[in-house]
Parts: sequence; C-alpha cells; structure tokens
Amino acid sequence: MINVALLADGLGATLRALSRQDELKEEIRSMRTEIKTKWAMEIHIALGRERRKVLALFGRVDPAFNHQASLKLRHPLTGLWLWLSGIPAAGKTILAASLIEDAANESSSTRALTYFYCDYKDTEKQVPLNVIGSLTVHLARQNEDAFLLLHEFYKTLCVDGQLTHQPQLLALETTLQSMTRCFEDVSIIVDGLDECGDDISSVADSVTSLTTSDQSNKRLLILGRDLYEIRCILVTSRNFSPLDIAARSEDLELYVAT
Repeated sequence: MINVALLADGLGATLRALSRQDELKEEIRSMRTEIKTKWAMEIHIALGRERRKVLALFGRVDPAFNHQASLKLRHPLTGLWLWLSGIPAAGKTILAASLIEDAANESSSTRALTYFYCDYKDTEKQVPLNVIGSLTVHLARQNEDAFLLLHEFYKTLCVDGQLTHQPQLLALETTLQSMTRCFEDVSIIVDGLDECGDDISSVADSVTSLTTSDQSNKRLLILGRDLYEIRCILVTSRNFSPLDIAARSEDLELYVAT
C-alpha cells in the first residue's frame, strides 16, 4: 500500500510538473508574441520618425498654401483652355493651379505629379535647393521606391544617424533625376520662375536640368514672364518652345456673364 501511495504521489507530482511546463511554455509563447509585437511597433515608429526627418529636410518649404490660394481665384468652368497673357498679374498662377489640379486627378503610383510655386513675397521659395527639395518630396510621397532613393541620399548626409551635412544642389538634382525613373510618367509644373529675384538663373538652370537626360517619361511646364535671363536658359540652352499665353474671348465672356 505504501508503494502504491508513493507511486501515486510521484505520478501526481509528475503530472503537476508537466502541467506547469505547459503553463511555462504558454507564458513563454505569450512573452515572445508580446516582444515581437512591441519590436514591430518600435520599428514602425522608428521608420515613421526617419521618414518624417527625411521629408522635413528636403521639404523645408511647402507650395500647398500657394496652390490653395490660386485655386480660390480660379473662376469655375474656366481653366484648362484659359490662356493668359504673360504680363505681371495676368493670371499665370491661376492657370498653373488649374493645370496642377488636372494633373493631380490623373496621378497614380506610376503617374506622378510634382510642382512648385516660386513666390516673390517669400525668399525661401526663391532658393534653388528649396525648389528642388520640394519637388523630391512630392515624388517621395507618391512612390515607395522614390522615397527609398531620397532616403539613401539623406543617409549620406548623416554620421551615426545624425544629420551632419547639408545637401548640395547638384547631388539633389541627380537624386531627383533618379527618382523620376520610378514612374512611367512624371509631370513637373513650376510657376513664378520670374519671381526668384537674384536666383532666377540658378532656379531655371536647376529645374531644366531634368530635361538633359534621355528619359522620355517627363513633362516639364514652367510659367513666368518672358525675361532675358530665363529665355537664355530655357530657349537657347534647353530648347524649350516659348508660348505667349492670353485669355480666349469665350472664357472672358463666361467670366463676365456670371
């Protein structure tokens, strides 16, 4: 009887130990799941922070305010067929807003739109590096491969994860050129080139550098007054076709009638 009792006690202890092992396994499994979840969340947060840092560096100025202000001035039922004269305050920026809206409606992960409004009232929007940087940010937000290219460039400016250098214009232009290859089709619209003050030639040269490659997937539209320094770069050096814009009579009639 004693042996049976001892055997029963031993069996009970073994079963309890086995049961405890199962509980431990479940606890370990639960801990692993929790750690993995926490790790994944931390990675996601870190990537989010990194993405924000990259976009913040190159997107120092945002043309969205200019775009919304121009859209408010655009008269309904006019726009795509509204050709304005090139004199100051003739409405080129309103036309640009209309064209940007149309291109945005056609955009997708393979068909991109990037744009910028130069502004004589804001000196930050006259700096070539800021103009090109803003164009890269628009593309980075539309395509993950494009963002990764910008991220790689960002990492060349860092030491131990900390930003230690400022981007150089030529390198940023090269990065933008590479980013356009991530899309089948890219529309680039830059308004107010004549509003860049002493940097008119530099901005014109930077923006039109996109036309120097053999890629045929880019369309570049520039709006601005016909100034000598702009014409020298766009027409003489880059073979742009100049076009004077003016409002059509039917558009003006529609505007006046309503």
